[in-house]
Amino acid sequence: MRGQGFRPAASRRPKRPRLCYTIGIDGLVGRRIRGRSMAGISRCEWLERSEQAVRAAGAVAGLAVLGLAIWRGIWRGLRRPGGRASGAAGRVLRPGQILAFSALWWGVCAWLWRPLPLRLPAAARLTALVVGAAAYFSGLGVYLAGMQALGARFRVSSSLAVQLTAGQTLETHGLYAWVRHPMYLALQTAGVGGLLLYRNWTFVFVALNFPWLFLRARREEVALAAEFGQEWADYAVRVPFWRPRRPGCRSRLSLTTPTSRHRGLRDGAKRFA
Repeated sequence: MRGQGFRPAASRRPKRPRLCYTIGIDGLVGRRIRGRSMAGISRCEWLERSEQAVRAAGAVAGLAVLGLAIWRGIWRGLRRPGGRASGAAGRVLRPGQILAFSALWWGVCAWLWRPLPLRLPAAARLTALVVGAAAYFSGLGVYLAGMQALGARFRVSSSLAVQLTAGQTLETHGLYAWVRHPMYLALQTAGVGGLLLYRNWTFVFVALNFPWLFLRARREEVALAAEFGQEWADYAVRVPFWRPRRPGCRSRLSLTTPTSRHRGLRDGAKRFA
């Protein structure tokens, strides 16, 4: 006889796995993920907390690097006596104009701080978190290392004008033995990492500004070539422009004759003068 409330085993409903809905820090509702408990929280909750923690740390690190660059490059850099210039340095590189343009640029970045219309699965979010954080923080670290290597020679510049510091010497060691513009390469790396990490329109805007870094680097090379002459030409032949290469390695480009390479550098400098 069946007791009251008794149910045959076949009619019992199996336990349904717990479902959780992921809502990213950007406000987008993610796909529904079936997650198993991991130390009291589901996998999607763990991923959400990890994203929030890494993004918060990235915001603090980015603001700290930005403040240090403004203090050393604008506040202190423009107070030092200027040396050789390229472009309209007297009209462009003024503290008031630089601060106004910087305020406008960062205002656009703040206004664009909105999430991209992306809905990523958990695996893609985890990949973006790991790869983005690695690129973002390593880019900031290389930028700081380049700033430290330049020391008092670090000075604000733009794609329209560049001015060296009076009595400046050519830095050819450390990061600058691998690539001629490690700080700009670091900014691009951090920008790509930030796009993967935050996934918002601000870093799309930052990525669209990457070509201006190439123009700024070329503008700087005009002033450096005019200031250091043969020393700069030998350095430019030995060290690549943008793609890092271990010191001492010879590429196909370095196998060309120094005369042809120097002529190419001079011709390229004239186009940006």
